[in-house]
Amino acid sequence: MNEQDRVEVAFGRVEAWLGKHAPVSYRTLGAPASPAEIAIAEAGMEVTLPGELRALLGLHDGTEWCEVEGDEEGELDSAAFLPHGALYSLEQIRQAHTLYANPGPGIGDAALRFRVPWAGDDEGFHGLYVEADGGQVGRFSNPPEFWPLPYGTIADYLTAVADCLESGSGPFAEDPYKVPGLAAGCLLWERPGGTVPMSVEWVPLR
Repeated sequence: MNEQDRVEVAFGRVEAWLGKHAPVSYRTLGAPASPAEIAIAEAGMEVTLPGELRALLGLHDGTEWCEVEGDEEGELDSAAFLPHGALYSLEQIRQAHTLYANPGPGIGDAALRFRVPWAGDDEGFHGLYVEADGGQVGRFSNPPEFWPLPYGTIADYLTAVADCLESGSGPFAEDPYKVPGLAAGCLLWERPGGTVPMSVEWVPLR
C-alpha cells in the first residue's frame, strides 16, 4: 500500500468514527478538491504538494463552519477534530503559506515555501505543516517557527489519530495534552483540567 492509499484508509477510519460518535464534526467535512483546483493552488504557491496531501484534499477540501447547538458563546470549533486543529482547505493552505513563506523583508527565507501547512487554527498562525519533499510532518507557528514531530508522514499522523479514537492505542493515547473528548457532538482534543472556557460540557474519552 502506497502513502496515498494509507492516507485514504486512515482518514476513512477517522471519518467513520466521526460519523458514529461526533456528528457535528462530521458535518464540517467539505467536498473533495478537484485535480484542477489543486494544480491552481500549487501554481499560486510555487510548490508541488506531496502526494499524501493531494490524496487528503481529494477526499475533502478542508472543512466548513457548522453551528453547534447549545454553544451560545461560540467557544467550540466544530471543525477542530484533529489533535492540532482543523483540516485546511486549499484556500486556507494558501493563506497560511503566505503568512510565513513571504512574510516581508528580513523575515523567513525561500526554503519556507516548501513547508506546506495543512491543519491548524482558523487564522493560520499555528498548526501542522508537511515537507513538500519527503512528506515529513511538523508543527509551525507565526512568526515563522518550526518543530519536527514524531508522527512521520500525514498517513502516520492520521493512523495515530484513528488508533487513539478506535482503541485508545498509539502515540496520542499517552499524550496528556492531547486527550480526545466529546462536547455537543464535536470531537475536541484538550488537556483535562485546562483553562479553556466552554459553555457546554467536554467529556474525555480516556
